[in-house]
Amino acid sequence: MTPLLLSLSGLAQDVDVPAINAQLFRPSIDATSLLWTDDASLGTTGHTSGRMLISYANEPLVYTFQTGERVAVLSDLLQMNLMGGYTWRRLRLGADLPILLYSAGDTGSETSLGDVGIDGRLSLLERSTAPLGLALSGRLTTPTASGSLPVGVSGLGWEASVIADAMLGRTLLAANVGTRGMPGTTLENVDWDDQFFFRTGAAYTINDRSGASMEFTGNLTYGELGNSAAVPIEGLLGGWLRPGGKNVTACRLVIFSCPSKSREIQGSRTGAVSPTLLESSICLP
Repeated sequence: MTPLLLSLSGLAQDVDVPAINAQLFRPSIDATSLLWTDDASLGTTGHTSGRMLISYANEPLVYTFQTGERVAVLSDLLQMNLMGGYTWRRLRLGADLPILLYSAGDTGSETSLGDVGIDGRLSLLERSTAPLGLALSGRLTTPTASGSLPVGVSGLGWEASVIADAMLGRTLLAANVGTRGMPGTTLENVDWDDQFFFRTGAAYTINDRSGASMEFTGNLTYGELGNSAAVPIEGLLGGWLRPGGKNVTACRLVIFSCPSKSREIQGSRTGAVSPTLLESSICLP
Protein backbone atom coordinates (compact mmCIF):
# COMPACT_ATOMS: atom_id res chain seq x y z
CA MET A 1 0.00 0.00 0.00
CA THR A 2 1.44 3.38 -1.04
CA PRO A 3 0.45 6.64 0.63
CA LEU A 4 -1.16 8.79 -2.07
CA LEU A 5 -2.04 12.29 -0.90
CA LEU A 6 -2.64 15.39 -3.00
CA SER A 7 -2.23 18.78 -1.33
CA LEU A 8 -4.67 21.61 -1.94
CA SER A 9 -3.22 24.98 -1.08
CA GLY A 10 -4.74 28.40 -1.22
CA LEU A 11 -7.67 27.43 0.98
CA ALA A 12 -8.35 28.91 4.40
CA GLN A 13 -6.47 25.91 5.78
CA ASP A 14 -4.25 23.51 3.86
CA VAL A 15 -6.05 20.27 3.10
CA ASP A 16 -4.61 16.91 2.11
CA VAL A 17 -6.90 15.35 -0.49
CA PRO A 18 -6.74 11.55 -0.62
CA ALA A 19 -6.41 9.95 -4.05
CA ILE A 20 -9.68 8.05 -3.76
CA ASN A 21 -12.96 7.91 -5.61
CA ALA A 22 -15.34 9.71 -3.28
CA GLN A 23 -18.30 8.42 -5.31
CA LEU A 24 -19.03 5.06 -3.71
CA PHE A 25 -22.25 4.53 -5.67
CA ARG A 26 -21.70 2.07 -8.52
CA PRO A 27 -24.89 1.20 -10.43
CA SER A 28 -25.64 -2.32 -11.57
CA ILE A 29 -25.22 -2.88 -15.29
CA ASP A 30 -28.37 -4.95 -15.74
CA ALA A 31 -30.21 -5.61 -12.46
CA THR A 32 -33.90 -6.07 -13.23
CA SER A 33 -35.43 -4.27 -10.22
CA LEU A 34 -32.58 -2.79 -8.16
CA LEU A 35 -30.14 0.07 -8.75
CA TRP A 36 -27.00 -0.95 -6.83
CA THR A 37 -27.39 -4.64 -5.98
CA ASP A 38 -26.78 -7.17 -8.76
CA ASP A 39 -29.16 -10.08 -9.26
CA ALA A 40 -28.40 -13.47 -10.80
CA SER A 41 -30.81 -13.20 -13.71
CA LEU A 42 -29.64 -14.63 -17.04
CA GLY A 43 -30.58 -13.43 -20.51
CA THR A 44 -30.74 -15.60 -23.60
CA THR A 45 -27.66 -16.02 -25.77
CA GLY A 46 -27.17 -12.94 -27.93
CA HIS A 47 -29.18 -10.69 -25.61
CA THR A 48 -27.81 -7.14 -25.42
CA SER A 49 -28.76 -4.44 -22.95
CA GLY A 50 -28.10 -0.74 -22.63
CA ARG A 51 -28.67 1.57 -19.71
CA MET A 52 -28.09 5.19 -18.81
CA LEU A 53 -28.15 6.50 -15.26
CA ILE A 54 -27.79 10.10 -14.12
CA SER A 55 -26.99 10.71 -10.45
CA TYR A 56 -26.19 13.68 -8.28
CA ALA A 57 -24.17 13.54 -5.05
CA ASN A 58 -24.09 16.49 -2.65
CA GLU A 59 -20.85 17.03 -0.70
CA PRO A 60 -19.38 13.53 -1.08
CA LEU A 61 -16.05 14.73 0.36
CA VAL A 62 -15.83 17.52 2.95
CA TYR A 63 -13.16 18.41 5.50
CA THR A 64 -14.47 19.68 8.84
CA PHE A 65 -11.81 21.29 11.02
CA GLN A 66 -11.78 21.46 14.79
CA THR A 67 -12.49 25.17 14.50
CA GLY A 68 -15.77 24.37 12.74
CA GLU A 69 -14.51 25.47 9.33
CA ARG A 70 -15.63 23.26 6.45
CA VAL A 71 -13.71 22.79 3.20
CA ALA A 72 -15.69 21.09 0.42
CA VAL A 73 -13.01 19.18 -1.43
CA LEU A 74 -15.81 17.72 -3.57
CA SER A 75 -19.04 19.64 -3.06
CA ASP A 76 -21.11 18.57 -6.09
CA LEU A 77 -20.96 15.61 -8.42
CA LEU A 78 -23.32 15.22 -11.38
CA GLN A 79 -22.53 11.93 -13.09
CA MET A 80 -23.87 9.98 -16.06
CA ASN A 81 -23.17 6.25 -16.38
CA LEU A 82 -23.48 4.64 -19.81
CA MET A 83 -23.67 0.86 -19.42
CA GLY A 84 -24.08 -2.05 -21.76
CA GLY A 85 -24.03 -5.84 -21.60
CA TYR A 86 -23.96 -8.89 -23.87
CA THR A 87 -24.99 -12.46 -22.92
CA TRP A 88 -23.37 -15.59 -24.32
CA ARG A 89 -24.69 -18.84 -22.85
CA ARG A 90 -24.24 -18.45 -19.08
CA LEU A 91 -21.80 -15.55 -19.31
CA ARG A 92 -22.73 -11.88 -19.34
CA LEU A 93 -20.03 -9.34 -20.25
CA GLY A 94 -20.56 -5.65 -19.64
CA ALA A 95 -18.95 -2.23 -19.47
CA ASP A 96 -19.62 0.92 -17.46
CA LEU A 97 -18.52 4.33 -18.75
CA PRO A 98 -18.89 7.08 -16.09
CA ILE A 99 -18.95 10.63 -17.41
CA LEU A 100 -18.62 13.32 -14.76
CA LEU A 101 -20.81 16.02 -16.24
CA TYR A 102 -20.07 18.44 -13.43
CA SER A 103 -17.80 18.04 -10.44
CA ALA A 104 -16.91 20.93 -8.17
CA GLY A 105 -15.10 21.79 -4.98
CA ASP A 106 -13.54 24.78 -3.28
CA THR A 107 -10.72 24.71 -5.84
CA GLY A 108 -12.96 24.92 -8.90
CA SER A 109 -15.14 22.84 -11.19
CA GLU A 110 -14.59 20.55 -14.17
CA THR A 111 -16.10 18.04 -16.59
CA SER A 112 -14.16 14.81 -16.96
CA LEU A 113 -14.18 11.06 -17.47
CA GLY A 114 -14.37 8.63 -14.55
CA ASP A 115 -12.88 5.19 -14.02
CA VAL A 116 -14.19 2.81 -16.71
CA GLY A 117 -15.41 -0.56 -15.41
CA ILE A 118 -15.38 -3.93 -17.21
CA ASP A 119 -17.82 -6.40 -15.69
CA GLY A 120 -18.48 -10.13 -16.06
CA ARG A 121 -21.04 -12.49 -14.49
CA LEU A 122 -21.28 -16.28 -14.72
CA SER A 123 -24.69 -17.75 -13.93
CA LEU A 124 -24.69 -21.01 -11.97
CA LEU A 125 -28.36 -21.37 -11.00
CA GLU A 126 -31.49 -19.64 -12.24
CA ARG A 127 -34.24 -18.78 -9.80
CA SER A 128 -36.86 -19.79 -12.38
CA THR A 129 -35.73 -23.44 -12.14
CA ALA A 130 -34.03 -23.57 -8.72
CA PRO A 131 -34.95 -22.42 -5.20
CA LEU A 132 -32.59 -19.48 -5.67
CA GLY A 133 -30.45 -17.87 -8.32
CA LEU A 134 -26.69 -18.02 -7.94
CA ALA A 135 -23.90 -16.35 -9.93
CA LEU A 136 -20.23 -15.38 -9.74
CA SER A 137 -19.19 -11.88 -10.68
CA GLY A 138 -15.92 -10.11 -11.43
CA ARG A 139 -15.11 -6.50 -12.22
CA LEU A 140 -12.02 -4.62 -13.35
CA THR A 141 -11.80 -0.86 -12.79
CA THR A 142 -9.34 1.03 -14.96
CA PRO A 143 -7.66 4.30 -13.87
CA THR A 144 -9.10 6.41 -16.68
CA ALA A 145 -10.32 9.36 -14.58
CA SER A 146 -9.14 12.54 -16.31
CA GLY A 147 -10.01 15.16 -13.68
CA SER A 148 -8.10 16.61 -10.75
CA LEU A 149 -10.79 16.14 -8.10
CA PRO A 150 -11.06 12.93 -6.00
CA VAL A 151 -13.29 10.98 -8.39
CA GLY A 152 -10.89 8.22 -9.44
CA VAL A 153 -8.08 5.99 -8.23
CA SER A 154 -4.46 5.92 -9.33
CA GLY A 155 -4.25 2.29 -10.49
CA LEU A 156 -6.19 -0.80 -11.47
CA GLY A 157 -8.92 -2.01 -9.14
CA TRP A 158 -10.86 -5.28 -9.09
CA GLU A 159 -13.83 -6.99 -7.47
CA ALA A 160 -14.88 -10.61 -7.07
CA SER A 161 -18.26 -11.50 -5.59
CA VAL A 162 -21.02 -14.07 -5.18
CA ILE A 163 -24.57 -13.10 -6.15
CA ALA A 164 -27.69 -14.81 -4.82
CA ASP A 165 -31.36 -13.97 -5.33
CA ALA A 166 -34.81 -15.44 -4.78
CA MET A 167 -38.46 -14.55 -5.38
CA LEU A 168 -40.89 -14.52 -2.46
CA GLY A 169 -44.26 -13.83 -4.01
CA ARG A 170 -43.99 -10.35 -5.56
CA THR A 171 -40.71 -9.55 -3.77
CA LEU A 172 -37.24 -10.08 -5.21
CA LEU A 173 -34.51 -10.55 -2.61
CA ALA A 174 -30.88 -10.20 -3.70
CA ALA A 175 -27.51 -10.22 -1.93
CA ASN A 176 -23.93 -9.69 -3.10
CA VAL A 177 -20.85 -10.42 -0.97
CA GLY A 178 -17.29 -10.10 -2.17
CA THR A 179 -13.83 -8.64 -1.92
CA ARG A 180 -12.33 -5.60 -3.59
CA GLY A 181 -8.73 -4.65 -4.35
CA MET A 182 -7.59 -1.08 -4.99
CA PRO A 183 -4.57 1.21 -4.66
CA GLY A 184 -4.29 2.11 -1.00
CA THR A 185 -4.39 5.56 0.55
CA THR A 186 -3.08 6.22 4.05
CA LEU A 187 -4.67 8.91 6.21
CA GLU A 188 -3.88 9.71 9.81
CA ASN A 189 -6.51 7.52 11.42
CA VAL A 190 -7.48 5.10 8.66
CA ASP A 191 -6.03 3.09 5.80
CA TRP A 192 -8.42 3.17 2.83
CA ASP A 193 -7.42 -0.02 1.09
CA ASP A 194 -8.64 -3.49 0.06
CA GLN A 195 -12.16 -4.20 1.31
CA PHE A 196 -14.85 -6.73 2.01
CA PHE A 197 -18.16 -5.45 0.66
CA PHE A 198 -21.82 -6.40 0.71
CA ARG A 199 -24.92 -5.23 -1.11
CA THR A 200 -28.45 -6.35 -0.23
CA GLY A 201 -31.76 -5.38 -1.76
CA ALA A 202 -35.47 -6.10 -1.82
CA ALA A 203 -37.73 -5.06 -4.69
CA TYR A 204 -41.53 -5.30 -4.52
CA THR A 205 -43.51 -5.43 -7.76
CA ILE A 206 -46.72 -3.46 -7.28
CA ASN A 207 -48.07 -4.33 -10.75
CA ASP A 208 -46.75 -4.91 -14.26
CA ARG A 209 -45.84 -1.23 -14.58
CA SER A 210 -44.41 -0.19 -11.22
CA GLY A 211 -42.53 -1.27 -8.13
CA ALA A 212 -40.45 -0.10 -5.18
CA SER A 213 -37.08 -1.12 -3.78
CA MET A 214 -34.87 -0.80 -0.71
CA GLU A 215 -31.12 -1.47 -0.55
CA PHE A 216 -28.31 -1.50 2.02
CA THR A 217 -24.62 -1.61 1.12
CA GLY A 218 -21.38 -1.50 3.05
CA ASN A 219 -17.62 -1.50 2.59
CA LEU A 220 -15.33 -2.84 5.32
CA THR A 221 -11.60 -2.15 4.98
CA TYR A 222 -9.47 -5.16 5.95
CA GLY A 223 -7.38 -4.47 9.05
CA GLU A 224 -9.69 -1.59 9.98
CA LEU A 225 -12.84 -3.50 10.95
CA GLY A 226 -12.86 -1.96 14.42
CA ASN A 227 -12.53 1.55 13.01
CA SER A 228 -15.93 3.07 12.20
CA ALA A 229 -14.27 5.57 9.85
CA ALA A 230 -13.39 2.68 7.52
CA VAL A 231 -16.87 1.11 7.45
CA PRO A 232 -19.25 3.26 5.35
CA ILE A 233 -22.83 1.95 5.27
CA GLU A 234 -25.41 3.22 2.78
CA GLY A 235 -29.19 2.95 2.60
CA LEU A 236 -31.20 3.60 -0.55
CA LEU A 237 -34.89 3.72 -1.43
CA GLY A 238 -36.02 3.62 -5.04
CA GLY A 239 -38.81 2.79 -7.42
CA TRP A 240 -39.47 2.11 -11.07
CA LEU A 241 -42.17 2.85 -13.59
CA ARG A 242 -42.85 1.34 -17.01
CA PRO A 243 -45.28 3.82 -18.60
CA GLY A 244 -46.04 1.63 -21.62
CA GLY A 245 -46.08 -1.83 -20.06
CA LYS A 246 -43.65 -4.71 -19.95
CA ASN A 247 -41.97 -4.03 -23.30
CA VAL A 248 -41.08 -0.40 -22.60
CA THR A 249 -37.84 0.49 -20.85
CA ALA A 250 -38.17 1.46 -17.22
CA CYS A 251 -37.46 4.73 -15.44
CA ARG A 252 -36.11 4.44 -11.92
CA LEU A 253 -35.98 7.26 -9.41
CA VAL A 254 -33.89 7.16 -6.25
CA ILE A 255 -35.95 8.75 -3.52
CA PHE A 256 -32.93 9.15 -1.26
CA SER A 257 -29.63 7.61 -0.35
CA CYS A 258 -28.46 8.12 3.20
CA PRO A 259 -24.96 7.29 4.49
CA SER A 260 -24.23 6.22 8.04
CA LYS A 261 -22.52 8.74 10.27
CA SER A 262 -19.51 6.41 10.41
CA ARG A 263 -18.42 7.65 6.98
CA GLU A 264 -15.85 9.97 8.52
CA ILE A 265 -12.20 9.62 7.63
CA GLN A 266 -9.54 11.58 9.47
CA GLY A 267 -7.62 13.51 6.88
CA SER A 268 -5.43 16.49 7.69
CA ARG A 269 -3.57 17.13 10.91
CA THR A 270 -6.33 19.37 12.21
CA GLY A 271 -9.49 18.13 10.58
CA ALA A 272 -11.59 15.28 9.33
CA VAL A 273 -12.85 14.21 5.95
CA SER A 274 -16.61 13.70 6.18
CA PRO A 275 -18.01 12.19 2.98
CA THR A 276 -21.79 12.49 2.67
CA LEU A 277 -23.91 11.18 -0.14
CA LEU A 278 -27.33 12.22 -1.37
CA GLU A 279 -28.35 10.58 -4.61
CA SER A 280 -31.06 11.77 -6.97
CA SER A 281 -30.87 9.35 -9.85
CA ILE A 282 -32.83 8.56 -12.98
CA CYS A 283 -32.12 5.31 -14.77
CA LEU A 284 -33.12 4.57 -18.36
CA PRO A 285 -32.25 0.91 -19.04
